[in-house]
Amino acid sequence: MKKLLAMLLALVMVLSLAACANKPADTQTDAPKATDAPKATEADKETDAPAETEKTLADYPKVDSFTAYVTNGGIDDEAFNAQPLAQKIKDVTGYDVKFIQLPKSDVDTTVTNIFTLQEDVQYVFVTKSQFNDLMAQGALAPITEYVNASTNLKEVISEIGWGSATGEDGEIYGIPNSDPRECTSKGFYFRLDWLKEYNAANPGAEIAVPSEENGYSMSVSNFEKMLQYFDTKVTGGNALIIEVDPNSSDYTEDKPVYLQTILPAFGINSEWADVNGTLTYIVEQEGFAEYMEYMEGLFDQGLITYQATKDDTNAVNSLMNDMAGVALVSHTKPYSLETSRYEKMTGNTLSDTEKQTFTDTEYTGYIAALVADENEGDASAVRVWSKKVYNQYIVCPYWNTEEQNAAVVDYCDKKLDKDVFLSITIGVEGESFEYKDGGYYPILPEFNDTYNLADKFLSGTREADYAEYWLARTRKTAAQGRMFGMINYNIDGTGIMDPRYMMPSNEVIETEYADARNAVVEKLILTVFDSSVEFNYDEIAALWDAQKGSDIENAINEWYATWEYKDTYNDVQPVK
Repeated sequence: MKKLLAMLLALVMVLSLAACANKPADTQTDAPKATDAPKATEADKETDAPAETEKTLADYPKVDSFTAYVTNGGIDDEAFNAQPLAQKIKDVTGYDVKFIQLPKSDVDTTVTNIFTLQEDVQYVFVTKSQFNDLMAQGALAPITEYVNASTNLKEVISEIGWGSATGEDGEIYGIPNSDPRECTSKGFYFRLDWLKEYNAANPGAEIAVPSEENGYSMSVSNFEKMLQYFDTKVTGGNALIIEVDPNSSDYTEDKPVYLQTILPAFGINSEWADVNGTLTYIVEQEGFAEYMEYMEGLFDQGLITYQATKDDTNAVNSLMNDMAGVALVSHTKPYSLETSRYEKMTGNTLSDTEKQTFTDTEYTGYIAALVADENEGDASAVRVWSKKVYNQYIVCPYWNTEEQNAAVVDYCDKKLDKDVFLSITIGVEGESFEYKDGGYYPILPEFNDTYNLADKFLSGTREADYAEYWLARTRKTAAQGRMFGMINYNIDGTGIMDPRYMMPSNEVIETEYADARNAVVEKLILTVFDSSVEFNYDEIAALWDAQKGSDIENAINEWYATWEYKDTYNDVQPVK
């Protein structure tokens, strides 16, 4: 269906372009590139002719209303448009925008239909892969001229971001949205009370508790010892549960086998890593065989419960029922985990108000990443998988009028005024947020009531400012803030990002990579999480090759060799 719709879209655009080609020359409205401005001649200089005044967005004619497709907020369109924040944005920008939410599922088909049917819409939220496909098909209007005339856009979005939104012709085709900040979203929850019991029973051979001093880390050998002890404490399960993530769009997280909290101990810091200047897939990185053998050893000892399907008992339920003592969890989970654990262990009941400020330092601990045994206790040796990529874009369809394109860009630009951006992302100090201890903290319930869907209205961000504002969302409860701070401790010095996330569409990647990665992951699950099958690295490497792994790596590195930002994208070095 997706291929058929793409073909229909291509046919529609061919016919549209043919029609445009038949118009009289004086009716064509091709937007000039920023580089097409006439250059001053020597004669101009000699006559001291005044330079042409640089245009601003105020100089362009614009419509005052338009329709926008935005990401789904989990409510119906009428309620979405009635949000107080929607009215606030209208007041500060002057534009009357009708919002239509994209569906939660089958978004690709919806986006394809928008462009195939040429819907009456001027602003569309798209993912990175959708953006690359639409740009390659000529379905997007160039907006370079308007971006260059902006007041805020060019200043607050990074050069890397604009590079990701620029086509081979040098034109900008979208306004890029990045992840709010470099961070990791998951870490190991573990039963701190059980670890304290182990240490009390093993004087002289204690396992160091993950803390600021050791970068919230633990060595691989100590982690195994901890699991072995926890396995004597659990009832009806195993010490570590690895769960399927029902909300993930990433296959390797949905069926996890590459555990981002353990891999760094084996020198693997991202799925695609720069190895001597070449991006190398995880199965060909040094240390991968040792990692899989370690994981197989844990499973064969009966220390791991692998949640094979979404219907199996999940991590939270296993932890709360003492069926596990360790699990990889999101930073959104601590509120329920910590308050429920405390109430179960003590018999005390916390009020809703108390739960907001409660942290459990008696029964709950977190691990940011494991380290190699030789680096035990060394905070400088900690590395975590992290991510900050440009994976969302605001685009204008190619059939927009110039007045509509100018309005969309002006709307986005006005929202990035410093005071306006603060007011529409986290609100007003003293009402919806407070600034204390060097950071932004939400005031509930006002923050949730008005700004819970603020990210759905984003169309570009003040990147440096938003990295700090967004942290308010990780501090809705003290428990969440505690975990997020631990797993992201010193993230500027520990986080390593994956350059593959920044790659534009590529035919080989689109047609081969997903199938190859899925085949490898399935094979790893069958061999590692099955005690009757022995892990064989050569079989995995051969499978990657059989799935055109070399072609995939060559295609990726053809791009990577020319990517001008590869030396600045991530300056954190792997542990030697």
